[in-house]
Amino acid sequence: MIQNVLLLIGFALKIWGPLPPVDLAALLTMPPPSAPEAEHAPRPARYSTPLSQLQERMASKKGEDEFSVLILGDSHSMGYFGRVLHRMIRKQIQGNVVMVSACGRAEAGHLDGTYAHCGVIIRDENNKTQVPKGCRKNPCLESDGESCSKHDCRPRKVDEYLKALQPDVTLVQLGGNNVWRGSRKKGWPIATKRMHELADIILKHGSRCMWVTPPDSSIRSDKLEDAFASMYETELRGKCTVFNSRPEHRPFLNYSVLARELRMEKPDHDGLHYGWLGDRGRKAQRQWAKEIVIDLVLNSIASLKNKAPQL
Repeated sequence: MIQNVLLLIGFALKIWGPLPPVDLAALLTMPPPSAPEAEHAPRPARYSTPLSQLQERMASKKGEDEFSVLILGDSHSMGYFGRVLHRMIRKQIQGNVVMVSACGRAEAGHLDGTYAHCGVIIRDENNKTQVPKGCRKNPCLESDGESCSKHDCRPRKVDEYLKALQPDVTLVQLGGNNVWRGSRKKGWPIATKRMHELADIILKHGSRCMWVTPPDSSIRSDKLEDAFASMYETELRGKCTVFNSRPEHRPFLNYSVLARELRMEKPDHDGLHYGWLGDRGRKAQRQWAKEIVIDLVLNSIASLKNKAPQL
C-alpha cells in the first residue's frame, strides 16, 4: 500500500511541481484517539450552532492558502470514523471542515432535509459535535413544547450548507441506505436520479465533488454491493471523484472476514457498522479514513486552480 502511495505522490509532483509540504508520514502513522467511540453510540453533544455562526467562523478562520471541506455522511460518519476523518482532513488541508451526518439517510435525506429517525450529528470546524434538540430527546413529551419535535431531527437541506459555507470540496459519504432500495431495475434508478441531483447541486455552487462509496457489509451479497459501487463510478464519471470502498480495492474493509476472525456472530454485531468489531473495527475505520484523505489531497484538493498543495 505504501509503495502505491509513493507512486501516486511521484506522479503528483511530476504534474504539479513543488508545493508546500503536507505531513504524509504523520497521516500514515496517526495513532488512535485515546477515547474510542463506537459509531452506534455517539457521545452527548451540545445544542446545534446556528448556520450563520458556522458561516461567520469559517469565513474568519479561512486564510488565503487554506481550503474548506463540507462532508455529508450517514451513520458511518456519526461516530468513531467520522471523528477520525474530520480530524485527519482538517490537519492535512490546514483549513476548515464541517461534517453533517444523518443516520439512515441517503442522498434524498440531505437534498430534502428529511427526518432522520436514528439521529443527526453536526461536527463543526473544531470537531465538536452538535445535535438538534429533536434528536436528543425523542420521543418528545407534550411538556417539552414545540421546541422539541421528532420532525426537528433532520439535517438542513444541502443547498443551505453550500450557500452559507461555500466549501472548496464537498465529500459525500453516502449510499449504504440505498443498496437495498428495491431491484436494480426499479429501485436503483431512483437512487441514481437523486445521486445526480446531489452531484449537480454541489457543482452548481462551485465546489469540487468527491464521493465515497459504502463500505462492505455482511447483510447483502458481495455481487450486489460490488455492482452498486460500480454504478457510482459509472454514473458520476466527469462529475465527481469516486473513492471505491469495496474489499476489492480496500481488503481491510471486509466485514465478514473481520467478524469471522473475531469469532463474532449476530447479535454480537449488526453486519454493517464497524464500531461493533472493537479494536479491529476501529483499525479498519482509521485505514479507511487515511486512504480517503490521501485521495482527497492528491485529487480534489490538488486540482483546485492555483491552490494545489503537494505532498
